[in-house]
Amino acid sequence: MAGWERNNAIALIVFGAILAVGMVGSAWVVMRGVEYVKLFDTSMISVTGSSHEVVDSDTVKWVGRFTRTVDSTDVAALETGYARLQKDLAEIVALLGAQGFQRDKLVISPVQQNPRYQRCGYQSPPGCVDKVMGYDLGQTVTIDSEQVQRVTALAQDMTPFLKQGISLATQTLAYYYSKLPQMRRELLAKAIHDAQQRAESIAGTTGAQVGPLRSVDSGVFQVTALHSTNVSSVGVYNTATITKRITGVVHASFVLER
Repeated sequence: MAGWERNNAIALIVFGAILAVGMVGSAWVVMRGVEYVKLFDTSMISVTGSSHEVVDSDTVKWVGRFTRTVDSTDVAALETGYARLQKDLAEIVALLGAQGFQRDKLVISPVQQNPRYQRCGYQSPPGCVDKVMGYDLGQTVTIDSEQVQRVTALAQDMTPFLKQGISLATQTLAYYYSKLPQMRRELLAKAIHDAQQRAESIAGTTGAQVGPLRSVDSGVFQVTALHSTNVSSVGVYNTATITKRITGVVHASFVLER
């Protein structure tokens, strides 16, 4: 009888030991699972992606300014100056029309009248005050066009106007790309793809895999000259050159998975 009881006791001890080992093993598995979840559910990789396109401007804005000087404050002289300016305008409109720019496509500004002063200097007698000696009269002509090359040629050659005694000079020559809103969407999609590829390249060195996209933030767009390094935290829009480089940037975060 004592032997039987002793065998039962030994069996119970062995069973308890096996049960304890099983519980420890289960706890270890659970803890590893929790560690896995904690590690990889909260681990992310953040990268920057970019994309760019080179485009040619399809819209141009030209502003030309012409002037007349009136060397007197006399009303009659001022009236003569205005008459000459009106004649200049008529000649400019005719010459532009001959180059294919019709009157209804031109924006003519009002006349600007600025006084010309005789300034008092350091050798002037006491009580000297600046005196109006005459006026500068000026107007601008603006062309907004899709004829980029034709407008560029106009801005680069003022000879036809100078031959008529007209003091016309280019004040503004700006180039734009009208399809920029659509281009932004395309560049953002490519930039996100670039960010994912960069994340996969980095994660691959650690044995991890890139999971779903968790967050994405679009940076500013840079519209620069072709080989320019000029960028700004608020974005750049270069209007000085016909050919432009448009760059889009995104900051993306992806979940890391084992």
